[in-house]
Amino acid sequence: MMGWVIHEYFFRLLSNGMLQLVERTHHEGKRCLSVCCGIIGYHWKHRLSSLPHTLPIPARMASHQQGVVESKVVRVENVAEGRWLTLHNYHWTDHTGRNRVWEVAGRRKTGGGVKQDSVAVTALMSRAGHTPALVLVKQFRPPLRTYTIELPAGLIDDGESVMTAALRELKEETGLTGHTVGRLKGDSGRPVALDPGISSSTISIVTLHVDGDSAENRGIGRVRGVEGERTEVFIVPLSDLSQRLADFAADGCIVDSRVEALALGLSIASG
Repeated sequence: MMGWVIHEYFFRLLSNGMLQLVERTHHEGKRCLSVCCGIIGYHWKHRLSSLPHTLPIPARMASHQQGVVESKVVRVENVAEGRWLTLHNYHWTDHTGRNRVWEVAGRRKTGGGVKQDSVAVTALMSRAGHTPALVLVKQFRPPLRTYTIELPAGLIDDGESVMTAALRELKEETGLTGHTVGRLKGDSGRPVALDPGISSSTISIVTLHVDGDSAENRGIGRVRGVEGERTEVFIVPLSDLSQRLADFAADGCIVDSRVEALALGLSIASG
């Protein structure tokens, strides 16, 4: 092994010397370069042939041989609390057993009795003479300093089920009344991560059917809002979803990742 290291040292000296020689003899650069390439190529061949059969593996790469430790959070340290959000330091151990700290933002409270603290609604509208459409809302989001295009969504109140919260949020943000039908009946959606790199918050995505021809859903205004929130409602045909999102983005809006993922899924499914 020591012999290989010494050979590596002299090889580097030789390579650097050859390259400096090319710089000093620019007018004969092509000929010198050919000579250098030949010498360096020969030494590369000799170098590879002299490599030991087994090289030392760094500790991080050798974890599969030593056994991987299950990662886990061992302690949560409170850093700050606001009206709606919290900031904690999560003390955890990684797969090598090393102690680490992760800054985590979270909701100050979650819906009573359920794991997720919020819900989003995939509201599919059907109307006579129209193709199926998706209900979207546009609203200003201070953290992004601009308007976003989102699914109707909101926090789950204490004592609410996921489905009850979904129906309420759809009504509050769009004025529309949704229903569960067929295979979607009772579909509350499993908890999914919102931004697992920085947040402990989880959400459920619920699918509801909206009958655009029913009396309760006719004549609904385009602009809605409760408690200081203002939302603008858009009914977007599924067949035009990708293009409409591109148009929103061109106007300076930021499209929510859940809406973008839905559009991408529809595009993939349609081939």
